[in-house]
Amino acid sequence: MASSKPVATPLLQPYPLRSGAQRPQWLEDALELIDNGKKDGVNQIVDMLKELHEDGRGCRYIKSLKGLPLFELKPLARGGHKGGARVYFAFTQHDEALIFNIEVKPQDVDAPDPAKIKQALRMLHAYQNNTIRIAQNTTSQDPRWWRK
Repeated sequence: MASSKPVATPLLQPYPLRSGAQRPQWLEDALELIDNGKKDGVNQIVDMLKELHEDGRGCRYIKSLKGLPLFELKPLARGGHKGGARVYFAFTQHDEALIFNIEVKPQDVDAPDPAKIKQALRMLHAYQNNTIRIAQNTTSQDPRWWRK
């Protein structure tokens, strides 16, 4: 009898690390959030990423961003740092999750940060056009290309 549990989705670093950087953008975002007192939101993000890794497209936190080729992991909780936690990502044709960046939104803000969405779209575009490779320790020719 076949299992109804979805196949696990590998979590990937979808872009090269910046010159001299040791971590991908989403981890840089997490460290900045922790420094700004949003540890609860980062803990929620880690929990959502763990479930995405374990359940793939069956993850209960996945929400499509309408009109965009992006998805977000969005907690079921409302309000507070946990409720504002978001992970922006896309799926490859092989159901691999390309994790781009994260944020913890203020309580009074419902929409995603436009700068985070633009950044994620630039990363996705570079991935789709083979101008970047998925590799743990590569360096970009122009490390600022996705921040513009």
